[in-house]
Amino acid sequence: MKNPSRKSWLFLTGAALLTTVLAACSPTVPKIDSLKIGKEVDKDNDVTKETTTFAPKETVYGFIHESAPGKVTIKWQVIVVKSEGAPENFHYAPADANVEIGGSGTSNYHLPLAAEFPPGKYRLEVQMVDESGAEKDKKTAEFTVTAPANP
Repeated sequence: MKNPSRKSWLFLTGAALLTTVLAACSPTVPKIDSLKIGKEVDKDNDVTKETTTFAPKETVYGFIHESAPGKVTIKWQVIVVKSEGAPENFHYAPADANVEIGGSGTSNYHLPLAAEFPPGKYRLEVQMVDESGAEKDKKTAEFTVTAPANP
């Protein structure tokens, strides 16, 4: 005759082990896994041609992968690090974008460069905040806008 308590013990041990493995696989700490910037994107808006140098009138594309156990907001911002006509480390608010995500996923951003982006150094900042507004993670990528080519 088989021992029923042994079966129960094996079942409970297996269930506990499975629960532990599943908990370890799900994100518990919200974080930005990666940030890419570039000139071209694929059909999913993922950056396919990474670069940090842009010519006037090109578009800067940003793409992140993020892990979060619940709803978060991704805040995209452009900082003018150093450029003619703007104070250093100036936050260019018209370029801001906020994206709400219901858990782990992706977010993308695009910034068409126009006259308000003269040659200089810029920084794309991506901040993740939870529902209470607390910052959970932040990533940055600097890029350069070059001078227009002389005709």
